[in-house]
Amino acid sequence: METLQIEIIEPRAKQLIDDLANLDLIRVTPMGNKAAFKKLLEKMRSSGSELPSEKEIADDVEAVRSHRVANGDGPLKPRVRPASATLGH
Repeated sequence: METLQIEIIEPRAKQLIDDLANLDLIRVTPMGNKAAFKKLLEKMRSSGSELPSEKEIADDVEAVRSHRVANGDGPLKPRVRPASATLGH
């Protein structure tokens, strides 16, 4: 048995894969979130680029916040716990 990782570029190809699985010619096992995250990390680490500085990260966060405010999305709202969830009350 051979295991391959396939990236579906054309959505119609998914139907072909499903059809092959229904004929018991192949077995499809979706990647879990951990596996997908691990793959992304490996790709980022192999790119050879340096990690962003704290200032670059802060600048990116500020740019996203400014964009949200400019588009009427507003700032992120803090979550409010329901009164029943507070301790001692």
